[in-house]
Amino acid sequence: MRFAAAPPSRWVVELHSGEIIELAADGYSRTDGDLLFSILVDATVAEQADVRVIGRTPTDPERVIILVARIPERAVAEIHGGEPWPAVQQPSAAADLAEPDRRRLGYSV
Repeated sequence: MRFAAAPPSRWVVELHSGEIIELAADGYSRTDGDLLFSILVDATVAEQADVRVIGRTPTDPERVIILVARIPERAVAEIHGGEPWPAVQQPSAAADLAEPDRRRLGYSV
């Protein structure tokens, strides 16, 4: 599976509960009270069986939109994002390889 567009953007979703969801997606839409975060990818039919396909291009059966996350809109306090992920820096020492800094790699801590 390959990104069909540029690498996905970084989205941070803050819930009313105070929890934070950080995810990668091309964008999101509102459908039936839910926010649907999705990515446009090129995926074989076999790869498509492992994901939730929510859209297809009419001219290429392997170019599909896949669901990344479905979040009830009523649970969301704020959404920040749409910007590129920060560049991942290469580790400079062997110790960094043993225990990577999750913040530097773009993961929530």
